[in-house]
Amino acid sequence: MIDDISGIGKDLAEKVMRLKSQAGQAAQDELQADPRNDITENTVTKSNALARAKYGLSLPAKRVFEMLVSKMNPLGMQFNQFGTIDLTLYATEYAEATGTPLNTAYLDLKASLDALERERIIIDEGDYIVSRPLIFKSKYHKSEGHIIASFHPEFMPHLLHLSKEFTKYPLLEVLKFRSQYAWRLYEMLMSVKAQKKPVLSLSVEDFREKMGIPDSYIWSRVQDVILKSINEIETKTEFDVSLKKTKKGRAFAWLEFTIEKQKQPKLL
Repeated sequence: MIDDISGIGKDLAEKVMRLKSQAGQAAQDELQADPRNDITENTVTKSNALARAKYGLSLPAKRVFEMLVSKMNPLGMQFNQFGTIDLTLYATEYAEATGTPLNTAYLDLKASLDALERERIIIDEGDYIVSRPLIFKSKYHKSEGHIIASFHPEFMPHLLHLSKEFTKYPLLEVLKFRSQYAWRLYEMLMSVKAQKKPVLSLSVEDFREKMGIPDSYIWSRVQDVILKSINEIETKTEFDVSLKKTKKGRAFAWLEFTIEKQKQPKLL
């Protein structure tokens, strides 16, 4: 392969770079299509800030989001001209990993892609609040049943080369969830798990926004979401979750979640 193209004409140089890019994408597609590459063996890794971001996604869209995240690996992957990576997710992968019928998987991929392009992810980066759609560009193959999607370039620092302040968990662990709310609470708890005192403290308003709970939900319904999410986490993972609620006046204003490993793991 030609690596030094500085001594050739502009048109030829552009052609060489285009061919190199196509070769890299072809190799990436071949790797992902390999039946030995079981997506359920992947790990989801993201910054703590992204794990605690504000957004609301359905369960299928959340699954597609995290499956794409689990495919992020700078080693051997080809960056496109926008500084991001084209990721391919097959309907067969989605169906097998989630136990979804293949025809439903096709529909889930397309609908989820639309949702991921519409939904704005809001991340607290300290001095700045970043608000962007998660997916930068995408393609859905009508006859072959797969999608090719790229995360927005602004999110790349939250997905690659993370050495501190990051959240990591096995994809298989969260594919058990049947509620997007349980999944969201779980990953936020995973973002504090390594702390000396693993406590997640949020105002009720902030909690609602991060979980993607509709504004129309009254407190009793929000509380029901919390309790069901905690129950699903405790039933399907090796963790126990405790909750402390604090009132301001007559209304609950603050939530404090504590996570710890179960002393005697439940039989799943």
